[in-house]
Amino acid sequence: AALVLAIDGDVGQLAIAGWRLEQASLDDRVILLAADLEKPSAWRFVGTGMWDAVVFLDTVEHLKNPQIVLHEIHRALRPHGLLLISAPNQETQWRHRLREAGLDARHDPDHKREYTQQQFLWTLFWAGFDPIVPPDPITYDTPLAGLIDAIGGLSLTCYARLANWRRAATLRHPEEGVGFLVLCRRRD
Repeated sequence: AALVLAIDGDVGQLAIAGWRLEQASLDDRVILLAADLEKPSAWRFVGTGMWDAVVFLDTVEHLKNPQIVLHEIHRALRPHGLLLISAPNQETQWRHRLREAGLDARHDPDHKREYTQQQFLWTLFWAGFDPIVPPDPITYDTPLAGLIDAIGGLSLTCYARLANWRRAATLRHPEEGVGFLVLCRRRD
């Protein structure tokens, strides 16, 4: 990319990103902006219709009002610009089992909202985005996820095999993915 704008509310994470960009000699092509995406002041530097693509991963579920932010992204994208976005899936069997047991079934306690696939697609539609391809499920949701990660700390070879198993299981049962990854085009 000729120019990248990275926005994050965590100044510490932006400092790490700045250091890494400097180490890779990419700091002249990336603008780092500390801002709260849900406040209008975050968007005054973004511009209207000037961005080819927006990557918005692991974020929408943390917003109190995702529609406002999605509308701002729509405004910032050029006509027919692309949005790559992800959101957590609330409808896996494991999430149902947790709810039936009276437990918090969110993937992260900070999540304000998790989605069914249909809810997520409607949210994107009402914000002015059309999926280019069907949603891609993110890795298989399993109660063994923590154990798999712990094994990864002991053996990367074992972890790679388990990660491949999870990906294969996700492809066989896409409804059991922990989330959705969607590539959308701005609708004009």
